[in-house]
Amino acid sequence: MSWYKRIKTAGVTFSIQGSLDIGQPMMVSRIASELLRFISKLFPDIGRSLGYNDVDIDGLEDSPLGTINIYMRDDVWGKQMIQRIIDGFNQEMAGEIVVRYRTIDQSKMYGVPTIRIDVIKNDTVNREQLPEFHIHQANAYALLKLLQSEGLPVNPDQEMAGQFQIDQLDQVIDKILSNEYMIKSYEQSDENRPQLQSDFSNLNEVFQSGASAGRLKPILLQLKQMIQYIRDNQFPAQVIQFA
Repeated sequence: MSWYKRIKTAGVTFSIQGSLDIGQPMMVSRIASELLRFISKLFPDIGRSLGYNDVDIDGLEDSPLGTINIYMRDDVWGKQMIQRIIDGFNQEMAGEIVVRYRTIDQSKMYGVPTIRIDVIKNDTVNREQLPEFHIHQANAYALLKLLQSEGLPVNPDQEMAGQFQIDQLDQVIDKILSNEYMIKSYEQSDENRPQLQSDFSNLNEVFQSGASAGRLKPILLQLKQMIQYIRDNQFPAQVIQFA
């Protein structure tokens, strides 16, 4: 992944604990991840050699249909092996998702043989989408520091991942929302934010310089909406997770 894409996508996603075990719409990026998981289960040796940079998507990652590219940097897979993967994966998806092997050609970018697999059917788009949201690293760091200051079990200086019990989180958010000064003390205007150096040497300083001005209150309100959704739908685990 390029440094530009790392910075652009760096951040934290908040979701309902257990949401991955509940059927939701799957976009082509998630389908690619599921396909890699299936390949690793079917062929463990190959699975151990496949990494994040060995797979990408043609088109939009949040599209229900598209093309998955698998770069064969070491081993060249035979067509029978590829078809076995396709047939097994389609069977596991039980008809909701159907993928089809298109071709193997040479990647112009990496210069290695590349398997092109098309997602030609995706009925998961009819499922209900559970709420989740992604926030930029600087906003996430400031939010978690703010929540930490109010006693929640999180330390973003050590790890940007964890979970909150919704009742405790709800009480803390209400307290924070009643104090506008507290919110603003964790925000930073763009003109006062340090500029990212060309060699990325001050990346952490930029990420830890405060949330964008005016961003924390909407994020806190989004968390309130997620808390209410969990209560309304009586989820067994009353927990919001983030990573």
